[in-house]
Amino acid sequence: MKSLAFLLFGLLAGCATVQPSRALPTADAHRRFGLDEQVIAPWEDGLRTDSTPGTYEWWYFDAHLDDGSTLVVVFHTKPFTGTNGPLSPVVQVDLVRPDGTKVSKTVALPADQFSASKERCDVSIGKNRFEGDLHEYRIHLDTPELAGDLTLTGEVEAWRPAAGILAFGATDEKYFAWLPAVPQGHVEGALTVEGTRMELHGTGYHDHNWGNAPLTELIHDWYWGRARVGEYSVIASFITADKKFSGTQFPIFLLAKGDQVLAGDGTHVTFSSSDVTTDEVTGKPIASRLEWNYAHDGKRYRVTFLRKRDLARASMLDLLPGVTRFLARLSGFDGAYHRFTGDVTVEAFEGETLVDTQTNATAVWELMYLGHAP
Repeated sequence: MKSLAFLLFGLLAGCATVQPSRALPTADAHRRFGLDEQVIAPWEDGLRTDSTPGTYEWWYFDAHLDDGSTLVVVFHTKPFTGTNGPLSPVVQVDLVRPDGTKVSKTVALPADQFSASKERCDVSIGKNRFEGDLHEYRIHLDTPELAGDLTLTGEVEAWRPAAGILAFGATDEKYFAWLPAVPQGHVEGALTVEGTRMELHGTGYHDHNWGNAPLTELIHDWYWGRARVGEYSVIASFITADKKFSGTQFPIFLLAKGDQVLAGDGTHVTFSSSDVTTDEVTGKPIASRLEWNYAHDGKRYRVTFLRKRDLARASMLDLLPGVTRFLARLSGFDGAYHRFTGDVTVEAFEGETLVDTQTNATAVWELMYLGHAP
């Protein structure tokens, strides 16, 4: 019951006073968290929290496979809906095949079956392991329905959007942190899925998130996506803080061509969305077209995400056990999660002249909507 009370407190907290939120300036973040302004070190992908109430952490991997399948693997210190509770490790695996069939597995294990290094990414949850060094990562999965071994080899160096820290509150006391350790890489390996072996080849991505306050308290919604588009690698996000943290909007953007970063500064990016409809299941507004425009030092790029099909949509209330769901509903929480697939197009301009355009027709992106729809 204590963890239920913690969740309800997180949903209700901070509703009276409007406070600021901001991308933490690089110098401030480096002093507070001990970062090097120029170099990303392997320890930054190691364990960054102590699992006290309010803290959470996850290591995320996804792959777009050559056969048209998508695979997502996440190692959590706590389930997304229980960040105010104690250490409760979870491994989440989702495989969507080209015909739309899905295999999903969530493994929750006792705290004594979790271990993680502070020196580098090396996380174990039971027999499952996620480890690497900012360039090469290995993931071992061992569940009754899904088992196998994957290797992700980076093709674009680890990157931080500025310092990688969004800070909330009058003294920046609350934060959400993000490190794309492998913005783009090559994936290979094999999975045995319900007794059938699959050889895996494709492109992959790995990032690491952590923080010290529930996202339900800090964030109203975010779009996030990544794609390999011909020679280009894209990470694009647009985060809107909760109204009690001033509703601040954070465009985040990385564009690389080969191993060269072309654009990685969110201060020169504008975001727009269009073709918005209300989802009949979750009641959230869904934009079918997302657009990031980058212009700086004579460079201009436009990246467009065009939704073609929904891969997942769910009310986050459905993920909660009965009593917690009841308390969350009483608090007014109605969060939802959507995942989409479609086309991503990269356009490069010289002045007003379009000099290059490339499209990927198999990209995947998401909408996390924690606040109330307008």
